[in-house]
Amino acid sequence: MAIRPYHGKYKIYVIDEADKMTVGAQNALLKTIEEPPEYVVILLLVRNMSLLLETIRSRCLKLLLSPVSNDRIKGWLCESGVSDEIAGVLASYSNGAPGVAKAMAESEDFASIYKKNVEFLKNICEVGINEILNFIEELKKRTGGFKDFINFLRLWYRDICIIKLTKKKENLIFIREESIIFRLSREYTLQKINSIIDLIDETEIRLNSNVSGDTVMELLFIGLRK
Repeated sequence: MAIRPYHGKYKIYVIDEADKMTVGAQNALLKTIEEPPEYVVILLLVRNMSLLLETIRSRCLKLLLSPVSNDRIKGWLCESGVSDEIAGVLASYSNGAPGVAKAMAESEDFASIYKKNVEFLKNICEVGINEILNFIEELKKRTGGFKDFINFLRLWYRDICIIKLTKKKENLIFIREESIIFRLSREYTLQKINSIIDLIDETEIRLNSNVSGDTVMELLFIGLRK
């Protein structure tokens, strides 16, 4: 930071997922935030502001960034040559972040990850504990890790819920898995679907609170099997 910008008025530093910094890391950053050079702008990107220290929050200006609509992301992906069906899945999967959708569209691994997720979830009630542990290990090796799978899971049960309530496939995200989604909607009660969605939300909160990811995911999958 001691070096002034070569071009322009400011040097901008972006710290992504700043809410995942440890207390020690946040305290180390505090001095810089208190007295930055006049040409420095520091952006702390967070999902959960409450995880930042009060001493950090009190020295920052809060800016709320709205996610981009799924329709806009889908249209943008289609213009880039992505098929309409895949663009719809990626747009929903990206949580309003065009960069995430673009990265997945360009990833050779996405098709493989998609297939493995579906294979695991279509018979989740019959999955054994060893399969669960092996799947958790695989998730840890993926770039998006547990977070991307949680997004996938939420969309999966969203589709099951929609079919349970409406029986209309037009609103499905996972249109290629129509037969599986319809079967699961018959096997689950609406109460069970709602409890699973609550469990997914609780799991995301625990993961964002830096609780042991392995334990949190084990509890999630055990809950899905019941």
